[in-house]
Amino acid sequence: MGLLRALGLERYRVSKLKPHLKMAEQRLAILNSKKTNLIKTQKREIAQLLRDGKEEKARIRVEKLIRDDFTIEAYELLSLLCELLHERAALITSEKDCPPDLREACCTLIWAAPRTEVPELKVVAEQLDLKYGKEFFNDARKNVGERANVRVVHKLGVAPPSAYLVVKYLKAIAEEYKVQWEVPDLDLSEEQLETSAMPAPSGYSVPVAPGSGLEAVYERAPVPPPSPPPPVAVVNPSSTIVGAVVGVVPPQPPVATVVPPPAPTEEEMRAKAMIDAKLAEGRTFTKPAYFPEEPEPEEPVEEEEESKDEAPPDAVSDLEARLNALRR
Repeated sequence: MGLLRALGLERYRVSKLKPHLKMAEQRLAILNSKKTNLIKTQKREIAQLLRDGKEEKARIRVEKLIRDDFTIEAYELLSLLCELLHERAALITSEKDCPPDLREACCTLIWAAPRTEVPELKVVAEQLDLKYGKEFFNDARKNVGERANVRVVHKLGVAPPSAYLVVKYLKAIAEEYKVQWEVPDLDLSEEQLETSAMPAPSGYSVPVAPGSGLEAVYERAPVPPPSPPPPVAVVNPSSTIVGAVVGVVPPQPPVATVVPPPAPTEEEMRAKAMIDAKLAEGRTFTKPAYFPEEPEPEEPVEEEEESKDEAPPDAVSDLEARLNALRR
């Protein structure tokens, strides 16, 4: 079939449309039965969450429950439309264009086919595509002109339920299972409750240290602020009343105290005197261990004189004097 469809050789067949409409109707009923049983379990779990004080988690579970309610409602409507097309399959086959009274039903099934868990609806949408053409199929898939059923479009949409609906579900579940629960203040007006989604959880219902149960460890007593120093009273000496207070001097800010370095000990003084005496005499000495090593000064390098054969000036003058004496 895929090859025939790719080559454009596949044709509409009523023998394929009618059984898939009937199978889709049966599968929708099975799915609704499963979801209904699941909702009963979800309601008990939500009631237990409210009883345990986990309100934020209960809100999220209620949104899932509302979504299942919406899906069941939409599946019931789709099941009615499938039954309608099954009974009027002969009319669909005989007419070239879609009949006006079946336009909404056909557009709704084409729009809902990829948004449900029913594979038979996809086959029904393909047969309607082969019957009425690509233009009709694409407009129905995109819901151009809002031809699909408004109730089905709303129930199978992706928008979250309103905060008003979530609060009403929680209140009804608490009353059904006899749970003492008060409606929280969401800081939303009546209009915002009906049009806005439930605020995201802030985590206030999550206890501290839920595993160990030692939440008392994290509690701290409020620390009192430090008391200021007492004021200083100023006494008027010229007053006749003894101890008459004429004013109050505010406390002064603390002043930093500079601590001088400690004085040298006697042993340090004797060692210093001994070092000074040796330095004055020009002698070397061994420094104590507590004195740091000082680097030795580098001696300047003097250039060697190249005159190695020259004799000292005194020896030359003596030699000249002896030569003069021999000549005489």
